[in-house]
Amino acid sequence: STAFARDRFHFSIQAAGSLSSIIHLIPAIGCPLVGFMIDKLGKRTFFNILAHIFTTFPFIVFICIPNEIDSTFIPIITYFGVGMSYTLFAVLVFPMISYSVPQKIVGTAFGMAFGFQSFGGFIGPVVTGFLSDRFKEKGKIQYFWPCFYLALNAIFTLALSGILAWYDYTHGKTLFSVNAVEPAKMLLEKQKEKEKEKEKEKGELVKLNQ
Repeated sequence: STAFARDRFHFSIQAAGSLSSIIHLIPAIGCPLVGFMIDKLGKRTFFNILAHIFTTFPFIVFICIPNEIDSTFIPIITYFGVGMSYTLFAVLVFPMISYSVPQKIVGTAFGMAFGFQSFGGFIGPVVTGFLSDRFKEKGKIQYFWPCFYLALNAIFTLALSGILAWYDYTHGKTLFSVNAVEPAKMLLEKQKEKEKEKEKEKGELVKLNQ
């Protein structure tokens, strides 16, 4: 990201390094605070969608702005967005996994999630590096296609987060609630109540027939 800030926005090496550090500074300060807020508010699916919006926004901006731009405001805002997405993902992803799967397969679920994350970390630099080399102009790296590729990935995951939110909303709002365990218990209690009502109805029918 330091090379990107230097080449794309014509920053000095020191300024580009300072800009890139924003991505890690924001989670360092924000993760404990945002984690505490989400524990109090719940609404994990909403914040998950917000995290993906923070991820998608910078890459769309990078696609839209011209190569030759002299601005400090735009890179700071976009890098802030990436930092906010890191903050939200850090306090959302693994807790949501633990609330979504049976306890006996939590380790497997974590392993699969980290495996997909690691695969993305492997394939992403390969693809963006290829696109950067393939579409050079006059020996200079052009970042349009790498950013376009990353924006497509971000839009795809944003759509998946919307599907997750819809599924959670229609299946008890487990992730949306403050105490993510309560909706699951409520569903079980409702199922037990329905079973009891059915048994009572059967008993009443038996009595009537007698």
